[in-house]
Amino acid sequence: MVVKNGILVLALTREGQTGYNGNPPTDNGNGNGNGGGSTSIVIEAENFNEVGGSVLASGGVVGYIDAGEWFKYTNVNIPQSGTYRVEYRVASALTTAQFTLDRDGVGLGTISVPYTGSWGTYQVIAHNIYLNSGVQNLAIYANSGGFNIDWIKLTRL
Repeated sequence: MVVKNGILVLALTREGQTGYNGNPPTDNGNGNGNGGGSTSIVIEAENFNEVGGSVLASGGVVGYIDAGEWFKYTNVNIPQSGTYRVEYRVASALTTAQFTLDRDGVGLGTISVPYTGSWGTYQVIAHNIYLNSGVQNLAIYANSGGFNIDWIKLTRL
């Protein structure tokens, strides 16, 4: 056993071999113990705080989204600055739907929603964006309508 940087390391080595001499992983509080791992935030789409338009939140999804409509999630705490993979679980019976993820009025990234087969057939789409740490307001702004959204997941890369 070796104590390094205040962490007790149990190293099983053969007799006469060099024991552990690396740097032990640190616990950054996200449960994976690797010190730089991913942090995920899942936002249920229907839990928006503000809305512009007449979207319908029903059955655990947001639907009937038309061009120009938006829905905002206030006080989203981003624990660490960095690049995040943003995944969206979406459905569309059209091929023209598109929306922008927005932070306090500034577009962070635009993504097209593919035809998924029907309004009830969902698939996950994703893009990467950079976020600063801290509490912020995120919104979905429909550039062109015709999609349903179930959830949003942000994972630090």
